Amino acid sequence: MPARTGTEASTLVLEGPLTFQTIHAHRDAIMKSMGSSGDLTIDLSGVESIDLAGAQLLVAVHRSLAARNASLRVTHAERYRRICGFAGIQPLGAT
Repeated sequence: MPARTGTEASTLVLEGPLTFQTIHAHRDAIMKSMGSSGDLTIDLSGVESIDLAGAQLLVAVHRSLAARNASLRVTHAERYRRICGFAGIQPLGAT
């Protein structure tokens, strides 16, 4: 899960499944990328599958960043949008 960081924003590329079984590793990587920088982009191009736990993690990250006046941008978010649609929740940050 390589992270590219700058002065104002970070980009994190997630890989593998973003599911209940892998959520802790992904959460830890996301928290490291959030650090004290501003906005965060999460690239889901390497994510094979996503379940409701993965979607909830992304929604929680969005809310956490918003509380710090920062934003989340989720790219390659087709699977994220689809699972959110099934669950009836807004895919926050999806582009």
